[in-house]
Amino acid sequence: LAARADLGRHLAKVDAAACREFAGGGIQRVDKLDAEGQRLFKRVLTALDTAYRSGRVPGAKVTPPLDLPGFATLLTEAGFSQTDLQALDDSAKLGDAEICALQLRIDSAPTKLTSAQRGSFARFVLAQ
Repeated sequence: LAARADLGRHLAKVDAAACREFAGGGIQRVDKLDAEGQRLFKRVLTALDTAYRSGRVPGAKVTPPLDLPGFATLLTEAGFSQTDLQALDDSAKLGDAEICALQLRIDSAPTKLTSAQRGSFARFVLAQ
């Protein structure tokens, strides 16, 4: 998620619409990003591949996936308020910059969680 946060920070500065698209599930036209955006996007893909491969170690302990209430609990532990959670629920009504800022906070949240919570949190974010 750190690589996603880096891309989100860049897009927030140069292209709020692309940042919103990224927050909504992915960027359809990576070739439309500036050179730094393309570099950071490739870094995200590399980080995802590395995380996937390292998470598939034979014999590794499998943790159950988070459900939505569990995710909301971890967001709260990471500093999200009830107002923030409501904004996530009403995200269709938010502007590009607001969505981008919320996504950046989500992608940066693992630094505020325990190491035991980070994997489940990241898997939930990436599965959405």
